[in-house]
Amino acid sequence: MQKESLGKYIAIISKYWGTKINNEVSRFNINKTQVEMLGVLFYFRGLSQNELGEKLFLDKITVTKNLQGLISEGYVEKKRSQKDRRVKRLYLTPKIEEIGGEIEKIIFGAVSTLTRGFSPEEEKMLIQLMEKMTQNIFSEVFEEEKCSQLRENPI
Repeated sequence: MQKESLGKYIAIISKYWGTKINNEVSRFNINKTQVEMLGVLFYFRGLSQNELGEKLFLDKITVTKNLQGLISEGYVEKKRSQKDRRVKRLYLTPKIEEIGGEIEKIIFGAVSTLTRGFSPEEEKMLIQLMEKMTQNIFSEVFEEEKCSQLRENPI
């Protein structure tokens, strides 16, 4: 018996989740990645650009490009750190309050679409399984990365 491809379903969900979110937030001149950035900045105010990228597992180019869009739209601002004047910290502006509730509805609506017909127990189990899958892939990738770095830079 041929095993169904888990990767296929993850890819499909990721693609169409992104499409759905992008379609719905485009009226605010932002995209899915920027929505994720806004969410992180809501909970972790005053992050540096590097810290924001680390929290979202994004490369520096992606962070810079998307952050510039958020700044130009007036949703995020950079302020010099009081502790280290070389570092700029990121903060949401009052303008985000105008769209924050709408964005939250969009995200919750998309999640509801994905979990339609699931019992609360199934939703909980799905989250637990996906957390475990995430841990598995992170440990694999970071272990490979660590081994690669050791091969390149032996101690």
